[in-house]
Amino acid sequence: MTNVYILGDCLSTQNLLIKSLQSNNCSCLGYQHIHEALDKIAVVPPNLILLEPLMDRQRGFRFFYRIREGLATQHIPVILLTVLPKSTVRNLLEMEGGLTVYRSKSSDLNELIAIVKGCINLFNA
Repeated sequence: MTNVYILGDCLSTQNLLIKSLQSNNCSCLGYQHIHEALDKIAVVPPNLILLEPLMDRQRGFRFFYRIREGLATQHIPVILLTVLPKSTVRNLLEMEGGLTVYRSKSSDLNELIAIVKGCINLFNA
């Protein structure tokens, strides 16, 4: 089973994503605090991370850098799910390491699920 970690401030969005991904054979865990996610990743690394960079008073950015700098985690695909314009997160998208995808928070849920599946398939290939 595919493990997906969802990090963001909005519980309703997180719960909707968890429900949708679980119905698509994904095991999902939601986090609202960076340190909890980092502790879990050290034990059970996910196959994919959905991240809101502005979460937890903008600590989502620091979380992203830690993931990309860690030898054991730099390969994990990350989908940046954010209200920020793409130009604001361009430096994150251009970092070395695993696949990083930008999606607007207003994206269609079915489209987002398809992107998640695509990233997972690419990662597992």
